[in-house]
This record gives sequence, C-alpha cells and structure tokens, in this order.
Amino acid sequence: MKKIIKINLKAKSSFSTAIRADIIFGQICWSVIHDKGEDQLKYFLNCFQNNPPFIISDGFIDGYLPKPIIPTNRIEKLSKKEKSIKIDEAKKLKKLKLIKTKDFINICNRRMDNTAELIDSEYSSFLNIEKQTIRNNIKNKENGLFSQKEIWTNSEYSFFIKIINKDIFDSFLIEKYIYQIFEIYGYGAKTSIGKGFFDVKIEDFNHFDNLSGDYGILLSHCILNREEKNLLKDSYYKIELKYGKLGKSKSLSNNPFKKPLIQIKPGSVIKTNKEYVGGMINLIDSQKEVLDYNYGMLIPLNKDL
Repeated sequence: MKKIIKINLKAKSSFSTAIRADIIFGQICWSVIHDKGEDQLKYFLNCFQNNPPFIISDGFIDGYLPKPIIPTNRIEKLSKKEKSIKIDEAKKLKKLKLIKTKDFINICNRRMDNTAELIDSEYSSFLNIEKQTIRNNIKNKENGLFSQKEIWTNSEYSFFIKIINKDIFDSFLIEKYIYQIFEIYGYGAKTSIGKGFFDVKIEDFNHFDNLSGDYGILLSHCILNREEKNLLKDSYYKIELKYGKLGKSKSLSNNPFKKPLIQIKPGSVIKTNKEYVGGMINLIDSQKEVLDYNYGMLIPLNKDL
C-alpha cells in the first residue's frame, strides 16, 4: 500500500547545500554503491527509469509548504479603490514563498477560495533563519579571500517520501540511508569540516491521503518528460536554471560539471491528476551511466482554475 513518510531534520551545524530532492537522491545512490556495490546501484537506478519505487520532495521549514502558484481573480470590473487594494494584496502575496501546511491543505480541498486570504501578519516572522557569508583564507598565489554562504537556523526542516513500491524501498534500506546521510556522514557540501549534520526523526504522514483533483502542486524541482510537455499549456508554473556538479569521488573527474537544465519550481500547479511527473535525465555525454533525479512529487489540488 502506498504511503507518505515525513523526515524531520533539526540542524546540529550550519549547512551549505539546500535540501532538495535531487541532491538527497544522489546521496542515497552513493550509500547504495558503498553498501551493496555497483551492480546493485545499476539495478536501483533501473527501477527509476519508468515506474519509480518512491518519490522524494524538496525540504521546507517544518510546518510549511510552498505557496501554490494560483492565478489571482481578474480585476477589470472593480472600482479604482478595489483595484488598488487587489494590487497591494498581489504584491504581498508575491513575497510569500511558504505557507502553513494547514493552509496548503485547505487550498487543495477548496476550503480557501482565494490566496489573498493568506495575507496575515503572522507569516512575516516565521522564517527563523540566518544566512551568513563566511570569509575563509584561500591558498593560492594571490593570497586572497573567498566567500562561502552557510545557513544557520533554529528552525526545523522536513521533507517527504512517497513510497510506491515498499518491497524495493525496504530492500534498499532507504530509511537507514536517510539516517546515515544526515546524522553520520553529513548532507551536501563541506561535510569534511563539520557542515550539514542533523538530528533525524521519521514519521508516517497521512494529511495528503484524501486529497484528489485534476491539478497537482509540485513539492520538488523537476523536469517534465517528453510526453508531459503538453501539460504546461494549462498549468501555472515558475522555472529555475540549475548548474549541477558530480559529488564525492566523481567530482575529481576530468569533467565533473553536468549540463545546465531548466527545472520547474515547487509550488507550480500542473494540469494532471498523476502522482508524479518527470523522470531521470543524463546530463554528462561522456558518462552515460550518470543520471540526474528529476521526478516531481505532486499533491492533488481540487480546484477549478
């Protein structure tokens, strides 16, 4: 039976890498190859070519999810004063990136008819995050400094995994690897100097179970596959350019950089009732075996847009 689990993360150090589905998946792959060998990694990746055994979301501040990109009501027939109010509301909404999980679910269930209802002073102070630019010494002939951005926060983060094939999920010890990645080995860049370590708690999450609709809200960056491109015609979305790079030992190869790609951002509303969109993409011509995770987890939206 399909289910969603929620992974709760409390930072024990600063971290340099955003919590994203593609990066989490990449580190799971390194755990598979170290624990089970290259042949099992090939089998694991092959499982994701058509019918993925599980789908990962991006990470968000715990208790919050991306604000859905829903079109605002037309204002042509409003009075000048009413138009001014609506324009002011739209400006405030544009700045709002995350909303409370309960508000997200209310939108999915059509219990919130207009995103303007989200405008509330309580949203202005929930981001308890400090981003600092740390300057470090650099050893080269110029003896200069380089800047390195790190995230310091007291807020907890969380992400979701939708388990579609529990047998494969369990056989590859995915929950064990999640604990290892975040608690023991460290997540993302600069783990060798103590960055990217978290306390981890995993729990079942059923708040999305009864949702349904003809649209879906993305919870992770993704790229639609060729057959899904036509979905964009009736969708509402934002895009982002990603420059990827190989990790671990492969970062020392002659060409560690992946092809740049354009991903659809979380919060985008896609015209489909599928559980997920996207797929695996090869981004390095010289290394055909290197695949990039670009599945997008979708939460059903019961709304006429």
